[in-house]
Amino acid sequence: TPSGFLYERPYARGTPWRLGEEWKYRFSTELGVLSGSGGAVRNYADYRGGFVLSHLGFAMERNANYLDFTAAAAGRKDQSYRASFGRYGEFRTNLFFDDTPKLFTDQARTVFRGVGSGDLTLAPGLTPGNNTPAQIQAALQSASAFELGFTCTPLSTAVVNAEGLSLRGIQYNYSTPYTLGYNMTFQYEINPTLTLTLGYVGNTARHLEVFPGANEPSQILAPGTCLEAPTCPGTNPGNVSYVPFPDFGTGGSYAATEGDSYYHSLQTSLEKHYANGLAFLGTYTWSHCRSDSGDLLNGGSIGYRAPYVPGFGIQGDYGDCDFDIRSVIHFSGGYDLPIGKGKTYFSGVAGAANQLVSGWSTQWIATIEGGQPMTIGCPAGTPAGVGCDANTVGSLNRHGSGAPDHFLNPLAFSQPCIAGAAGCTGLQALGGPNSQVTGPGIGRLDFSLFKNFQLSERYRMEFRSEFFNVLNHPTFNAPGFGGNGVVAIGGSTDFTNSNFGKIGSTRFPFNDPRQIQFALKLYF
Repeated sequence: TPSGFLYERPYARGTPWRLGEEWKYRFSTELGVLSGSGGAVRNYADYRGGFVLSHLGFAMERNANYLDFTAAAAGRKDQSYRASFGRYGEFRTNLFFDDTPKLFTDQARTVFRGVGSGDLTLAPGLTPGNNTPAQIQAALQSASAFELGFTCTPLSTAVVNAEGLSLRGIQYNYSTPYTLGYNMTFQYEINPTLTLTLGYVGNTARHLEVFPGANEPSQILAPGTCLEAPTCPGTNPGNVSYVPFPDFGTGGSYAATEGDSYYHSLQTSLEKHYANGLAFLGTYTWSHCRSDSGDLLNGGSIGYRAPYVPGFGIQGDYGDCDFDIRSVIHFSGGYDLPIGKGKTYFSGVAGAANQLVSGWSTQWIATIEGGQPMTIGCPAGTPAGVGCDANTVGSLNRHGSGAPDHFLNPLAFSQPCIAGAAGCTGLQALGGPNSQVTGPGIGRLDFSLFKNFQLSERYRMEFRSEFFNVLNHPTFNAPGFGGNGVVAIGGSTDFTNSNFGKIGSTRFPFNDPRQIQFALKLYF
């Protein structure tokens, strides 16, 4: 487009000056001449060579009343007028007229490739800063017009091979997810220093967003079956395909609001305060969450095995939520040690001795939590295009010794029947329920010891010693966990592998080891 005239440019407003005793006036203008050689200007119908009034402004003001008028033009048709008048703080009236400039014509061409990316390249035959007019004209003639859209792009399957391209979509009748929450709490004061709280907290969620995938099979097929006949001509009887769109790839992204969940919990607490400065708070929560909607950000135990197989769908993978933790115990407290002047012990000390033995206090918090659910898949024999979860064996303990090298018991899991084998019918090849076992839990104790020095009425010094994970008890990741810089041990979730159940990392790598820190603070 012609430079400088299509778009508004900043201009310098004149400084208001006074005329008479009451009114202030301001006037500004910008003039120019538009010219061009050949057809450079004529390609834009709104432009004519000659005088151009780019901007005209006039304003007047008296006390709180004002009038502001501006006009601008980039051509004979591309003009705009704006007027505003009113009284500051009370009202304002705006009047305007705009004749929008013509930005595109059917004569416009582009000689750049890669628009929208960080790498723009010239069309073939052109080099930056070294092109003759004939070369530029030839490139313009071969370029596609902007207004032609996709008419120059062949979309015929005979010309464009879509094999392997993924389909992406979203549910047509997308529903708004919602949650219903409910709770009931009882608090009972056993005595003035002891309080018991019992509560039920729960919720139900409907129409949660899930991603079951797109272009997937709707039947259980033997392992190795070719799903798309165009990729394996002559392999399937009659060249039958087992997905809706065999010319495209399988497993594309598809968002649907088909997920549900529920959460129920019993939440209890017991709080006690003693007159001698001892206090504690103990809490216990038992909860259970089940859903067929997985954690989109962190993976988890819920994965869809056969979302389009009738009688199974995503509801067939309804199991424990990724974040389900059945039991959580917290026990915390604090104690002002009864030592020093006016206390139970050494109450008669004074001076430096009192500064040394008095002012000590301690605090602690203990945390014990159960593990989160994990799913053990099938090591082999998975039906084509769908998933498979291992079966569990009777009442065998699914956890091993609990040690990092033997956290799970391989004898507690078995391979489902193989699809297509004799006697394997219905949904048996998909295996048993998911989230068959829980991962490692959390157990840690944090402890702190404080000492206050009352230096004067205004100044006080505090010495702090804090011990995190004082027992140096590690918190492990689940077997097979990988990500966030962690590499999983190969075969740790394959119950036929010697590495099954082995844990390769801790859950809080930077905060897991025992940490001790000291601090000295001055308060004034």
